[in-house]
Amino acid sequence: IREELQEIQISEPSLEELLSSGMSKRLDLLIARKNVEALNHALSLNRLGVLGHPEVGISTEKDVAGGRVTGPTVRTEVPIYDLGRTEVSRAGAQLKEAEFKLKALENDVRSEIKQKRDRLFAVRSLAEEYKDSVIPVREKITEETQKHYNYMLLGNYDLIRAKQNEILAGKEYIDSLKEYWIARSDLE
Repeated sequence: IREELQEIQISEPSLEELLSSGMSKRLDLLIARKNVEALNHALSLNRLGVLGHPEVGISTEKDVAGGRVTGPTVRTEVPIYDLGRTEVSRAGAQLKEAEFKLKALENDVRSEIKQKRDRLFAVRSLAEEYKDSVIPVREKITEETQKHYNYMLLGNYDLIRAKQNEILAGKEYIDSLKEYWIARSDLE
């Protein structure tokens, strides 16, 4: 464990970088894309499968002269009434459904990335506000309260309250810094 708390990064990745990385590395998107490819391939096979399901085998028969003849056999369905249109229609519908699910998933991923990026910038600005404004002001207030306490213009409780507020500001800065790193890891 490091002794010091790591500070905020100087720059954040751009939205385009995040979107391209998210769209190419998310496993659920890769699975959905492969599913669309498989269904597209199945549709093309169903369109080509007009002759039904062919069966290939080997057969041995007795020749007229009494010898044995071994050779390949091919058997297939010849569609007279069923031209396979239902299979093609079903495969086309499944492909359309998978494409719509892929588009919806891509939109969800884009939205999620934008939402997490916005949260990161909100938490970052809060942490920077604590670091640049709130903590220095609280330290200055404690310092001035200490001077007034030394001149006997303020009491013990006023000095303690000022120091408590300074410590509380430091704690809130650490909490905001923690939220920043959580938001950054969620975005990654």
